[in-house]
Amino acid sequence: MTLAVTIVPVTQYQQNCSIVKCQATGKAAIVDPGGDIEKILAAVEQMDAQVEKILLTHGHMDHCAASDVLRQRLQIPIEGPEEGDRFWIDKLPEWCQMANFPHADAFEPDRWLKDGETVTVGEAQFQVIHCPGHTPGHVSIQITSQSEQGLITGDFVHHPCQMARLDWGSTADLDADAADDTRRRVFADCAETPTLVIGTHFAGATAGHIVCDGDAYRLIPFKSD
Repeated sequence: MTLAVTIVPVTQYQQNCSIVKCQATGKAAIVDPGGDIEKILAAVEQMDAQVEKILLTHGHMDHCAASDVLRQRLQIPIEGPEEGDRFWIDKLPEWCQMANFPHADAFEPDRWLKDGETVTVGEAQFQVIHCPGHTPGHVSIQITSQSEQGLITGDFVHHPCQMARLDWGSTADLDADAADDTRRRVFADCAETPTLVIGTHFAGATAGHIVCDGDAYRLIPFKSD
């Protein structure tokens, strides 16, 4: 079983929405559709994929604002994030108005995710990793394909420079200490492994492998064949 992943930068924040397709079945999941629905669906069509669900890493508008519209249009469920992010999703219309973002209604996911649970996409099974700090209910999605692994980060990390400077957080992190703990934990788990880290806000090199660099880490950008 193999997987295909297409990255679609969406919204004025250029958040990297991922489309993950199980090649054996043609089934796919859209991860973090924050906006630009037609752009996302064009990428789905180009992949010749049949979308069966939406996965959310957390409840910030640039990651979830288009979710409910897509759910209704495609008649598919929304899974994630962890229920600690209910507050953000319930207040979605207000956040959008405050940030001059296109309007989005509040919604209820069909399934709240929990740490250690699995999510299926076609024949593939992905693991849910709770990564609190940026938001309380933030999760990352670990994807596995044969001997290869990948991690869709969400916003526990915003830029590869945070791998070199472990003390650098983001002003958008709700709980700075928890966010720091999450980054250190996940970087350590991924470092010197085959895990391809797919950053939702990484510009240019959107994915790469983490290697140790002294007491910190750095990202080796992924180069496709």
